[in-house]
Amino acid sequence: MGILSHYLFLSVCGYLTGVLCLVLAFLVFQANPRSRSCQITGLFNLSVATWAVFYATMYHTNNDAFGMLASQILTFGTILLSVFFTHLVLVVVKKEKNQKKLLFINYLLGGILILIIFATRLIVESTPPKFGFKSYTEGGPLYILVPIYLFANVLYSL
Repeated sequence: MGILSHYLFLSVCGYLTGVLCLVLAFLVFQANPRSRSCQITGLFNLSVATWAVFYATMYHTNNDAFGMLASQILTFGTILLSVFFTHLVLVVVKKEKNQKKLLFINYLLGGILILIIFATRLIVESTPPKFGFKSYTEGGPLYILVPIYLFANVLYSL
């Protein structure tokens, strides 16, 4: 395995991304705490930081329970960054007020997916050793909903 495909390199990159997004979230919140765009941007960066840190953490665990929790939390981060990305775009293009129903439905769908992530094994089934990693997300039968949700939010935002 080359250095760029080694899990230690990937995890260092994940932790670095997490720390930088956490710092960015703090700076954005501090820049203008009352600004709606700063609030949503900060939340978006917190969700990216959550995803990145737990993605990196998942690679280091030999414990099935902790690996499962890390995988669930990184998937939770993916759902949140999808929601906040769309919300941020609507704020930036000044359509947040016109799209309140869409935002409500989007947050509701995100909440339902999050409940399924933590209450069942339908989205994240397990985290077995895979592809040379100590732990890797094994999607359940509903895992396909996560990338569909992500891409639907990105496509709508475009």
